[in-house]
Amino acid sequence: MMKLARSLLLIAAVGGEILITTGAGGGTATEGNPLVEGKYKLTARVETSADNPEEHPQLFLTLQNQSPAVIYLVETVPFRDFNLDIKDDSGQRVPPKSSRPESLVINEGKQSLVPVDPGQQASYVIDLDSLYSLASGKYTLRVERSVFLSDKQTTVKIESVAVKFALK
Repeated sequence: MMKLARSLLLIAAVGGEILITTGAGGGTATEGNPLVEGKYKLTARVETSADNPEEHPQLFLTLQNQSPAVIYLVETVPFRDFNLDIKDDSGQRVPPKSSRPESLVINEGKQSLVPVDPGQQASYVIDLDSLYSLASGKYTLRVERSVFLSDKQTTVKIESVAVKFALK
């Protein structure tokens, strides 16, 4: 039997998206790893209105369970459940705003464990303007999310590919 190291992660680019796999026995993950190979996908896209450049940029996230087993997501509010990393054109990390509108923290203390069945997906929309002070310019965004596997004890991190977007 193969022992799996839960803390070792390997990010593999597949078809324009990033899939996370867990390494085995402290080494690197190889094809055939039955725990996570090609089973989970996190896609991210940023949209702004071409007709109204004043409109806030929206982050659309989709987490797909392509495995044969249920996975579980701990959900509070999307801006807490996902780790967002935004960098400007010079590569500097954009810090989050120090305060958030009250409407974003109403459900902050609540938590639920949400199952995502095989072949299903969970989708989210985050208003980036409410979390970050984004001026006109070019940005790169990466998103990360932890999920519980079917045993509700093992977690894996899933990361999106870098998404580039510009604001006018």
